[in-house]
Amino acid sequence: YTDIRINLAGIPGVPPTLLSILGDEDMDSETLVSFELGYRSEPRQNMTLDVTAFYNRYDKVRNSESSASFELTPLPPHLLIAQTLGNLTKLNTYGLEAALTWQPWSHWHLNAGYAWLNIDARDDPARNLAFSENRLENSDPTHQFLLRSQWEFARNLQLDLALYYVDDLPALDIPSYTRLDLRLGWRPRKDLEFSLVGQNLLDDRHVEFTTFDLVGSEIPRSIYGKVIWRW
Repeated sequence: YTDIRINLAGIPGVPPTLLSILGDEDMDSETLVSFELGYRSEPRQNMTLDVTAFYNRYDKVRNSESSASFELTPLPPHLLIAQTLGNLTKLNTYGLEAALTWQPWSHWHLNAGYAWLNIDARDDPARNLAFSENRLENSDPTHQFLLRSQWEFARNLQLDLALYYVDDLPALDIPSYTRLDLRLGWRPRKDLEFSLVGQNLLDDRHVEFTTFDLVGSEIPRSIYGKVIWRW
């Protein structure tokens, strides 16, 4: 990154404008100090619980700073609008993850998961950075939840359910969403399986993520069938 210069585009005009990405000779590798504390338990013979707490401290996090200057070379003289890469940010993340598995009966399995994440970013507010504190702190969901059920409710018939909740992303203007997936399967023989799957059944479509330079695509509701033949 230290010697990099990428000229992205030239814009005609008076003066002409050049858009570029520049490196920084003082740029260094990011550093991370990480702490984790975990707990695992088996409250019952058919149940397990895992809980993990974590704290991560990132230094020298890569970011980029916008700038404008006038250049005489290469000819003709032009306005340079640049994004300069550098170690411009510090970042702390901490949170909690929990997972529970339970098998109430031999033909029914349940899994649940929860994640909580907090991000604390620090940079110089006087600098015009591409990824501001607000963007870094609010581009990941604070809360996430998962519930999965696998149930063989009759001989050779399975009904699977997956329910997801993802918190909003304020910096990207993406609201929270709840997603439900269902699968109905039939296995008449060991080597043959038919299934009908429905995904994102609670909404006709929803956005999950986007970036500052791309428009996020929406995940539509979908229903499809599948046949698996093993030999």
